[in-house]
Amino acid sequence: MTLLSLAERTKEALVDENFLRGDPITGDRYYAKEFMEKEWEHMWTRTWHVGGTVAQLPEPGCVITAEVRNESIIMVRGDDNSIRAFYNVCQHRGNRMVQCEETKVKRLVCNYHSWCYGLNGSLLIAKDSEDFPQGSPVGKANLKELRCETFGGLVWFNMDPKAKSLRDSLGIVADQLEAYEMDKMVRVMYLTGEVDCNWKVIQDNFNEAYHVQSLHKELGTFIDDHYQNTAFEVFRNGHSRMLMKGALPAGNGKSKKVQAPLDCGFHGHLATHSMSIWPPIPR
Repeated sequence: MTLLSLAERTKEALVDENFLRGDPITGDRYYAKEFMEKEWEHMWTRTWHVGGTVAQLPEPGCVITAEVRNESIIMVRGDDNSIRAFYNVCQHRGNRMVQCEETKVKRLVCNYHSWCYGLNGSLLIAKDSEDFPQGSPVGKANLKELRCETFGGLVWFNMDPKAKSLRDSLGIVADQLEAYEMDKMVRVMYLTGEVDCNWKVIQDNFNEAYHVQSLHKELGTFIDDHYQNTAFEVFRNGHSRMLMKGALPAGNGKSKKVQAPLDCGFHGHLATHSMSIWPPIPR
């Protein structure tokens, strides 16, 4: 059997030429509550999310949280060294278990009635457990667990118990990301920006480089933003990829010399942007 190269497998995974219809996107996709609910039901609750980095959970008891709409998720390194994800909800009265983005604990304790859970989500202690008429909740009313996997140095979770595995969901994108050896990288900066707009406005911005010469002129000496030199790939599994050549001046830029601070110690040759558009939103 002939083993195909990554480039050959990538080409086989692409959609047919006539896949993209090119019809206009209607405005209701940006402002209609009905469409937002469809996105929540058919996409956000069924796709894999990045919750943080594996490096944030170096030892048992380390906890990180992630927010998706009104849902709060906790990811925990357990005593058995595995990483699990749970809804950040005490099973007694629905109180948030962890109130911060990152912490370390011996046990997960609700600050409302002091119910105590193990790092594996099992309820260990409930005060006055013998007084519950339906029987002691200990070992029964455990934290609700979600699908959780690690890949590329990242911790992923999925709210859909029937979802494909992370590897199967990513498909060819997983093979492409492995080439970057992200699990060997170290995060040196973490920034969060909040913008009062529909999430698709941000995604639209990252899907084009037409604005680069207007808003990011300094990148003109570092990224070739010309569309004819950019690769746009859409895969049959719903993922897509935009590849721009980096570490060289833009083909239509005025300056041909990389300027500070982008001229210091960077040896890369490719800038990538990936996005997921799967599962599809019902029409």
